Amino acid sequence: MKTILKLMIIAIAFHSSFANAVTGNEYRQMDYTHQVAYISGVFDTYSGPPACIPEQVSVNQILAIFNKYLNSHPEEWHFMASGLVYLSIFDAFPCKTEDKKTK
Repeated sequence: MKTILKLMIIAIAFHSSFANAVTGNEYRQMDYTHQVAYISGVFDTYSGPPACIPEQVSVNQILAIFNKYLNSHPEEWHFMASGLVYLSIFDAFPCKTEDKKTK
């Protein structure tokens, strides 16, 4: 299931305009101010599958989560950064599924 979700998010990211596409490699070269602006834009315009993000989560938290994700996944730096932002969010805030045990 996690692999399918990952593929869906990457596919959604690839459907966006390539004119302003930023890869993980390019994002890593940005200064802090540009990183915050980029994360804010991606986070504010997200329209993919629903995520289970607590309301109190700040942009600075998303920035820290994304930077941690990038540092842990250098093999993905060539992908579009927007898709990687989504993956980091789903990785950090997985939706809890209700146990469906039968008695």
